[in-house]
Amino acid sequence: NGAAAARARSHAAAAAHAASHAHAHTDVDAAADAAGMGDVEAAARRGGAEASKPDSARGSAAGPSLPPHACMHGEGTVGDGASDLCGPSVGPSCLEAAEDSFLHRILKLLLEQPPHSVYLLGLASCVHKWVQASSVSEQQLVARFPGFIDFVLQQLLCEETPPEPQLQVFFDLLAEMLKFNLPLLSLVQAQLASGSSGEQRVRLFIDRLNSHIVDASIFIQCVVLTLNADASPRRGCKALRDLGLLPAASASADASRGSSGGSSGDSSVETSGDSSGNSSGGGGGGDSGNCCCAGGRCETGDGGDCCQDAGVSTSASAADCTPPPPPLSLSEQQDRDACAARMATTLASAASGPFAAHILAHKPTLVLRLMGAVNEKEVSVETMCVINAAIIFFLIAEGRGERAALLQQVCAEAGDADAGHAALSNFLKLLAFWSDVYHSHSCEKRFLEFSSGIPFDRWLCVVGLLKEDLQAAARADMASA
Repeated sequence: NGAAAARARSHAAAAAHAASHAHAHTDVDAAADAAGMGDVEAAARRGGAEASKPDSARGSAAGPSLPPHACMHGEGTVGDGASDLCGPSVGPSCLEAAEDSFLHRILKLLLEQPPHSVYLLGLASCVHKWVQASSVSEQQLVARFPGFIDFVLQQLLCEETPPEPQLQVFFDLLAEMLKFNLPLLSLVQAQLASGSSGEQRVRLFIDRLNSHIVDASIFIQCVVLTLNADASPRRGCKALRDLGLLPAASASADASRGSSGGSSGDSSVETSGDSSGNSSGGGGGGDSGNCCCAGGRCETGDGGDCCQDAGVSTSASAADCTPPPPPLSLSEQQDRDACAARMATTLASAASGPFAAHILAHKPTLVLRLMGAVNEKEVSVETMCVINAAIIFFLIAEGRGERAALLQQVCAEAGDADAGHAALSNFLKLLAFWSDVYHSHSCEKRFLEFSSGIPFDRWLCVVGLLKEDLQAAARADMASA
């Protein structure tokens, strides 16, 4: 992820500088000589506040550090019925970028590029880097730019398969634009399926996703995270609150809920698309519990106790010492109920869209393909996103108490014992590489935490459990043989 981000930033730096000059001189070719400016990760702010976010702001383990909305969008406020995509707490206008802003210039120039433009991918990378750390209202700012969503979909739905790395760049851009934003996920799917050729477009989109699973791996991961935003305490839960789908009163419980992988209350997100709004829980308590710990100890290899650090009880004595939460007031309960109702409706709409429904319905198949998409000899830091996309399914399943069941489904999907054994053996080697990378590259670890909004301890716990599962399966195969 970090290496891919570095490449994207390199494209973004060159194209952003070119975009600035091209807008001034109306000559894109003449702007090429000026490329090579420093890292550009944020679009220029209204009023001349043209600031770039450093890597540390994007890779912070504490989550994104974003400027005030007033700096982003000017002085306007959302009027009645302005947009269902902006939650009641968004506040300032998220309907359009100011025409004199740097962001508006980049978006306009991107949409003017012909299919074979040498600036197409660089400009797309500019926008990708901008939305990578955006709030829900900032995602909406980009999505509402006239013709933008259609333009992105067109790049993915070319009659002929586009050259590398076009699919990857635009899958990644679309992924970051809708990540943790359920209403926007619904809008993109509705736009994909609209019109007389909607069914054909949907089939082609899903075919591209299936046939180019490496290029689409981050997109798959973002859709899964969006449908399970409550599992991301550092970004997903904040997005749900900004959208009015999670009560503000529950903010103090986000870290505990996200670190444990489960949910409480009636504002949780279900992977199944269940519209009840009630949590299915995150598996059993006690030894393995929601925090993927064994015997109350976090399997991170450092002897730490992630459960206690996260405030999750790991024993009866710990539970006895935990004070009960204060009772909700009538207004708080009404707010919680209203959020639960909105959550149920919004989640059901997003989960029933064409590509979200496909991902949910074909989880074992997609996980198996992701597990085998790269082998031990091909794997590199640049392909870590493929491994992470497979892990995220198990991470979410662990929070629901369904990790073992998902692994059984994946093995069954392999069709025969030899194919299943090969896939599991390959993935076990990939997990060993994963551990080596994240233990030796602190920047990669910070980026993983930032991108997913999930504490690294949870990733590490699930990877440790998966290694045990796969080793046990290998031993069972050898015994049966």
